[in-house]
Amino acid sequence: TSVARVANAELLDTELVPLLATRTTDEWLMEGQRARIPLAPVPRHVELLETAHWLERGTFEALPGAPGVKAPRLPFRLAFDGHTRPVPAGVGGAPLAGLRVIDFSMGWAGPLCTRQLADLGADIVKIESDVHYDWWRGWEPPGASDPPQYELSPVFNIMNRGKRGISLDLTTPDGVARAKALVAGADMVIENYAPGVMAKLGLDAPTLQAIRPGLVMVSMGAFGATGPWSFFRAYGSTVEHASGMPHANGQADWPPCLQHGAYGDPVAGIYAAVAALACLHGRDRIGGAWVDLAQVECLFQLGADEIIAAQVEGDPPRMGNRTRHMAPRAVVATADPETHLAIVATGLDEWLGLCRVIGRLDWAQDAGLATPAGRNDRADEIEAA
Repeated sequence: TSVARVANAELLDTELVPLLATRTTDEWLMEGQRARIPLAPVPRHVELLETAHWLERGTFEALPGAPGVKAPRLPFRLAFDGHTRPVPAGVGGAPLAGLRVIDFSMGWAGPLCTRQLADLGADIVKIESDVHYDWWRGWEPPGASDPPQYELSPVFNIMNRGKRGISLDLTTPDGVARAKALVAGADMVIENYAPGVMAKLGLDAPTLQAIRPGLVMVSMGAFGATGPWSFFRAYGSTVEHASGMPHANGQADWPPCLQHGAYGDPVAGIYAAVAALACLHGRDRIGGAWVDLAQVECLFQLGADEIIAAQVEGDPPRMGNRTRHMAPRAVVATADPETHLAIVATGLDEWLGLCRVIGRLDWAQDAGLATPAGRNDRADEIEAA
């Protein structure tokens, strides 16, 4: 089970580290993807700019006013079908009331997108099957219970509130026919299946837009629908690995590390909802749309400042909880051994207020501590006090 693997993580690492050291990153990457194991590279920020996949997708473009510097472009690739269709008028105060969305998504990223549309009043029809249900219902064998465990997963229920569900076996002609019948009466399709799965099922964008002209469809492949890595499978954590962010997290002497929030999922879910709403807004003028949204490119938006700075200043400094832009910024112990306190002074006024609260007026009067740089130079002293 996943719980047992976590409990034995140190033992597994002891076995894996020497094994992984026998081959290059590229070799493991391709071998893993061929075996349908979602491995990902962990590139430095400047390496992203020269990666063949992102070059082919045109992911980075010249930053205006900064000769020779590139920045990430927005993570949307749009194709319009030209079939205009009016947007349903919301009723009862719900902006998307009267809008139907067919949801071919699992996990966190796609379901978060459709949950936001559901919160706005859309009718979401989520497609699963008894054999391949949403993996966020549970990672382990469900066992026997009443109600079944796969109906009780908190994370699944949080992400899929306000939706309707239908069980269809998309590996059968009948299941595909029923799915197409649903799309024929829908306004949107959201999908985050592994790359190529929708086409293999006969449910790709050209097919569905032929069935429903004016359809807005968002596909959320981790690395996008084009480029040499378009077939890569990934989860939120491997999306984060590939974004450059692990080289900004943690302490300077650490290996690259994750935030451990699987940022790739929720950030992509938000961008997908934005893309769906934007295309819906323009549908009565420019027609339906297919959106190719790469989840990794969404994280480039979060790390844009670091990607830009790395080209000018070198790799971003890794300062743990600290940051160059504000200080102090720390997590400190309290009298309660079960809790810690987050302290952040975002500017001079907050720093002076903190000095008053902890009775260090000498610090408030110290000109050397008036800037974040000065306070970071003495961060150990400040945090200890």
